[in-house]
Amino acid sequence: MPINAWIILFTIAAAQGYFLVAVLFSKKENRIPNRLLALFLMCMSLTLTEWLLHWTKLIQQVPGFVAVSVSLPLAYGPILFLFYQTTFQTKQLPKRWWLHFMPMALMIIILLPIYLRFVYRVPALVQSTFTVLRHPLFPIIMFSLMSFYCIWIAMRFRSFLIGNNELQRWHRLILGAYIGVVLTYILYRLLPNLEIQAPVWKYIIALALTIFIYLIAWLGYAQHQVLQGMPLAKALQPQKYRKSSLSESESKQLFQQITYLMENEKLYIDSELNLDVLSQKLNKTRHHISQVINEQSDRNFADFINGYRIKAAQELLASSSKKEKNVIEIAYEVGFNTKKAFNLAFKKMTSMTPTEFRQSQEKKV
Repeated sequence: MPINAWIILFTIAAAQGYFLVAVLFSKKENRIPNRLLALFLMCMSLTLTEWLLHWTKLIQQVPGFVAVSVSLPLAYGPILFLFYQTTFQTKQLPKRWWLHFMPMALMIIILLPIYLRFVYRVPALVQSTFTVLRHPLFPIIMFSLMSFYCIWIAMRFRSFLIGNNELQRWHRLILGAYIGVVLTYILYRLLPNLEIQAPVWKYIIALALTIFIYLIAWLGYAQHQVLQGMPLAKALQPQKYRKSSLSESESKQLFQQITYLMENEKLYIDSELNLDVLSQKLNKTRHHISQVINEQSDRNFADFINGYRIKAAQELLASSSKKEKNVIEIAYEVGFNTKKAFNLAFKKMTSMTPTEFRQSQEKKV
């Protein structure tokens, strides 16, 4: 059983991965996003565990681990997509969330003879299953699906990041980590075809996976604070270094100033409004403003601002016809940059599209 510094490093990484999974599952705040992130880490930790068992020859003692991680890459993209969706949109899993995992379910069905080979004697089926896994189309389909989710996440959630530099930085890092995972798997699959069999290459790929385990856990931990507007660097500091200096009375006073700007000066109609703009206007730190909004309204900055915008949009939709003002004109008028961002925010807060809301108001007349 060859044991070296690499093996020890990856064993510690896998163990810490499982520990982080337990921590994320136990968190009460942002429960669904944290549990999705935990599942993401669990998949990567299981993969690293299987690799370790192969390299140390211990796989012979636990043959049930053979091929257990083959289908896991098909879950990475769906889990990360649902993590984004529950963070920025629904807060709950969508009704048809399971559709994202159909390719993985199909792969598990294909692998069933391998998983059941210790219960039933099906050597021919097992052999044919491994033949399927060695087919050139198999990695192409898998990596295409993984890459598809990279693009989908980047396109689908772009509008939620507008005007928030810290959130954009967080997004680039976490999506970049996932792209790194995809590239790692592609390289791992290509090594035998390139006739590169040196063990050090496999260790380097495992090292990359280890880095991604820590990076995604790190960024996932910071997600809630960054979403509230805290600078990423500060969100990643230990809790004791980022306690607020605002008292409760100061917090309420600052919130009154913010609401005054929204209700009387209608600051929300500025499509470029962000935490930096508001902090300069009030001469306060962006973190204090975000903290106050979160504490006093129980919403993050984006939802707080969009609340005013949607309320104004509802008034315009109810008081005007389509000929007088169409939906996109109203969207621009209340501070949205795109019709898509307007529709998403409107449906999130009213459970209706702007058009459906206008029709419902017309029926009342």
